[in-house]
Amino acid sequence: MASPPYFKFTTVPNVFASFAAECAANPTLKVSTQPSLGLLERTYDTDGEEDMKGKTQWERFARWVEWLNENAEEGTCYKVLYLTRHGLGFHNVQNQKVGTVEWDVSYLH
Repeated sequence: MASPPYFKFTTVPNVFASFAAECAANPTLKVSTQPSLGLLERTYDTDGEEDMKGKTQWERFARWVEWLNENAEEGTCYKVLYLTRHGLGFHNVQNQKVGTVEWDVSYLH
């Protein structure tokens, strides 16, 4: 019997732009890097009047993540993971040019 996972990851909604539904509906969809890396313009529980005037969206977001961690239940912590996939690289182009078999034989060894 497998033991339960040590970590459980969940997402916090309405923080970053999400294209999950669009990508699921259209697997060939290509999404480019979004302005501000997709961080949505919004307010946070930690925003005060001065924050709204003098701090950037990213500064306010960072403070909110700190606050979430300061007030998290025991065993819970908030992390910001920004994952992206690279674009078309040399190995992709070369693989297409010479074929997968030749690529595997000549370039991976």
